[in-house]
Amino acid sequence: MSHLPFLPASLWEEIKPIFIRAWPCEAIVAIWPDGWRELRNVHSAPALGFCFSEEDRAALLARKPLVVLHSHPNGTRQPSDDDTVGQLAWAFPYGIVAIDAEVTTGQIFAAHYPECWGAGLPIPPLLGRSYLWAVRDCLTLCQDYYTLQGVKLPRIPRSREPSIYPKGHWGHDQFLSEPERLGLKLLKRHERQPGDITRWITKGNRYNHCAIYLGDGQFLHQPVDQASVIHTTDHEERFIELMNIDFLRPKSVKKPLLNDIAALELVCPRPLSS
Repeated sequence: MSHLPFLPASLWEEIKPIFIRAWPCEAIVAIWPDGWRELRNVHSAPALGFCFSEEDRAALLARKPLVVLHSHPNGTRQPSDDDTVGQLAWAFPYGIVAIDAEVTTGQIFAAHYPECWGAGLPIPPLLGRSYLWAVRDCLTLCQDYYTLQGVKLPRIPRSREPSIYPKGHWGHDQFLSEPERLGLKLLKRHERQPGDITRWITKGNRYNHCAIYLGDGQFLHQPVDQASVIHTTDHEERFIELMNIDFLRPKSVKKPLLNDIAALELVCPRPLSS
């Protein structure tokens, strides 16, 4: 297991019992450079979510933590829509501790090392990273590719549960459904160049996937529930038609970007994600 710098194995073993004791409710722990403490969960249904107390809100505003961890008693590692919105609103990393337990007996089998995301975390390798919705998925892969080259793409809230968003809220839209809001321009197919973002229709009739075009029939992408890979096609034009692929580019990018992933990760510094 690879541990994050702010949560070594010894500290994790110290904190882990808090999440186990709180089951079947969600526990919250904030970590600062000089220590940590458990926060109160004042949610009206603490088994289904978490809310900070006023006292804890004040503490978090007064001194930004390295990360705030909370548990998911149902065993899922994926952030909820509320999690992704909350993390963006607070602008510090969140982490999820998945608890595996038998509901009928209350037997707890495991409290898993946190899955963390947000500004200030190391960027994982572009190739071979595991899939986790809203943490390591097709959108974050594209964002991390650009971050390595000094280009920032805005982080956006994810939407699997549209009811949490007010009508017309841009977070309700699927990735790249409104390119202008992300500072992207839609290209004509003949204008494509390595480093452009592509959006695909893999099923249905709406764009539901994105990838980085590397040129010569190659696309860097993160398939659902699979490791990130470079997909290569011998028939690029046919593949573009099959996937209804559009090409988009950040308006700040004026020239082709590095398309050799191995070289990119060697040549470019590994900044913290933003």
